[in-house]
Amino acid sequence: MNVTKELLESMGVVSMSLSNGREDFLCFLRKTDGKAMDFSILDSKGFSFGEKMELKATLKIGEGVKVCAAEIEMHEAGTDWCSGKIARTSCEEINALFKKFYEMECRDEKYGRRKEMRIPIGKSNYAAFGLSSPEQTLFIKGMKIMRPCAVLDASIHGIQVITQHEGIKTLEDFNIKISFVNPNEIAMLKVHKVHSKLDKAGNKIFATYFCQLLEPIHHVWKERVIRMLESFEH
Repeated sequence: MNVTKELLESMGVVSMSLSNGREDFLCFLRKTDGKAMDFSILDSKGFSFGEKMELKATLKIGEGVKVCAAEIEMHEAGTDWCSGKIARTSCEEINALFKKFYEMECRDEKYGRRKEMRIPIGKSNYAAFGLSSPEQTLFIKGMKIMRPCAVLDASIHGIQVITQHEGIKTLEDFNIKISFVNPNEIAMLKVHKVHSKLDKAGNKIFATYFCQLLEPIHHVWKERVIRMLESFEH
C-alpha cells in the first residue's frame, strides 16, 4: 500500500531515519505491506547502504515521544531510495506499527481488489458515512473554480458526485474536498472523470460525474468506505 504523510501522522510517526553505522539519513516510508517496505531518502548526499541498516523511528507515545529501533535487512537501493524488511526488533511499538500496516493492507486486498461495491451516500446516508453535511466541495486548481457538490456514492477507488454544470464546460481531472464530522478529518481527493451525464431541473443544469480516485488515496476515505462495507456484512 502507498503511504502518505497524513497516514504516518495519524499513526503517530514523527520521523524516520536509516543508519549505516556511520551516518543517519532522514527517510520517508513511501510503501509497505506491513513486511516489505520502500523508503525515500530525503537527504541522499553521501547515502550508502549495507546488507543491514538500522531504522530509527520517532513515535508519539501518549503525551511524549519515543525513539524506537529495528534492524532492516536491505534488498536493493538507488541513489535516493531503498527497500528491505525488518530483520528483528525488540521494540513493541515498531511491531505494533507494522502490524497495523499489515492489517490495513489485508483490508485493502479484501475490499479493493475485487469488483468494488459502491455505497449509496446522498442525503439519506451522509451522516452514517461520517460526512459533516451533504454538501462538499469540488474545485479545479489553476482555474479558480469552486463548486458545492454532493456525494452520491462511494467506493475505495471511486466516487460519484453531482454539481451545478454552469461554468464548467470540460472537466477531466479535478479535486474534491471531503469534510467529515471530526474537524481533523478532511480528505483531499484527486479524481479523474470516467464519464458524466447532464440533467435539467427547472432552469438549472446539473452534471453527475462518475470518477476514479487517483493515488495516493487519502487513508480516512479508505477507512470510512471499508467500515461501511464491513457493517453491511454483519
